Parts: sequence; C-alpha cells; structure tokens
Amino acid sequence: MNSLVLGALIAVIPSVLTILWDYRCTVTIRGFIPKGEYDEHTVPPDCLDGSIRWNYPMEFAIVHFTPDVPENFSVCFGEPTSGSFFKFHVYDITSGRPQEEVPFNKGTQPCLEPLNGTVSIEIKAPEALTYLWILNYYINVQ
Repeated sequence: MNSLVLGALIAVIPSVLTILWDYRCTVTIRGFIPKGEYDEHTVPPDCLDGSIRWNYPMEFAIVHFTPDVPENFSVCFGEPTSGSFFKFHVYDITSGRPQEEVPFNKGTQPCLEPLNGTVSIEIKAPEALTYLWILNYYINVQ
C-alpha cells in the first residue's frame, strides 16, 4: 500500500509542478473589457515561453515582453487558437516603430525584434463576442 501511494505521488507531483510553473508564465487578459478601455500586462522577465489567454475578449489588450536575456533575442508566436472563426488582430507596437500587423500564416511562427530590450504587442478582439483566444509565445535567444 505504501509503495502504491509513493508511486502515485511520484507520478502526480511533476504534473502539478508543471501546471503551477507554466501558470506563472501565462498572461490572462480580463474578459468583458468595457468600450474604450483596455487591459495591459508585462510578461515576467524570467519567462522564456508561455501563453496569452483571453476569455470573452472585447476591445484590446497590450502585452509587453522584457525578458531577462542578452540583448540578442526575439519574441516568437505560435498560431493563435480560438473557439471561433472570428479574426483577432495582433500588432507590433514596440516603441519607435509604425504599428504593423503580425502575419499569422498557417505553418509559420512570426518573430518580433526588440527595441531597447522590449517587445510590445496590441491584440484587438473581433467585433463579435467569442469565448476564448490563446496565443503561445517563446523567447528566441540568438
């Protein structure tokens, strides 16, 4: 019986730690943002990969990446997932650059270059209400 309990703990503890560890690197944007308002977040500097989650997205959100890595890095994104067919728009708004939409083409992972150690994006929700939007990110250190 003791070995069964020990085996269960050994199997469960890594999964729980992974969930807790990954959660810290998940940016959760508040849902139902009132018209004319936005939500703003900064990814913790020691997070090298994670996700951006947005339940019931409305209006827009801004996310900043300032990783604690050498200057030569980029922030890369996986293909967004959504519970709907509505289009979200993600823009590179890193200071000093004209606002440019991030191209999400099937099978590609767009990467954005920093300016002064920071990458910033703006995410605009579709006009129609949808349930959930997720975008995975990772820091590519060159």
